[in-house]
Amino acid sequence: MKYTTLTTCLALLLGTVGLQAQTTAYTKPSGFVTHTLKAGQFNLIGLTLHKSVEVTGAFTAVSGTTLTDTNKDFTSLLTAGKTYILEIVENNGSTTDAMVGTIQEITSWTTTELTTTDDLDADGLLVGAKYQLREATTLQDIFGENNESGLQEGASGTAD
Repeated sequence: MKYTTLTTCLALLLGTVGLQAQTTAYTKPSGFVTHTLKAGQFNLIGLTLHKSVEVTGAFTAVSGTTLTDTNKDFTSLLTAGKTYILEIVENNGSTTDAMVGTIQEITSWTTTELTTTDDLDADGLLVGAKYQLREATTLQDIFGENNESGLQEGASGTAD
């Protein structure tokens, strides 16, 4: 009986040591989405994959629709005329706060400030909130600047 108990305890101890030695690996998400289009009916298609993250940081000031990160130079990091997607990934240390996961389109910025459409300050965004910025995907990105995919235009059922 003592031998069985000793063997069980040793097996549990070795299993626990093995679990502590394991590490978690993270990779950037990637993939594709396939949609089946049905003839003769309306097919709802949207862009479901985002471009990779271009800028990350934490806000040093939050005031109304103006979000400031004095550690970034947005004029050199972002391309004028493009739209970016701002995602709040942490609200001043909390990853379960209601603001986490908030998405805003960013179309204007200065050197250290982003301008949002909604008043995130009133919604509860705090100084220190962590964010990430991605360039928004456009139809031109997908189908080409000059419609290289060959989509047809027209009325009465001839358009793609």
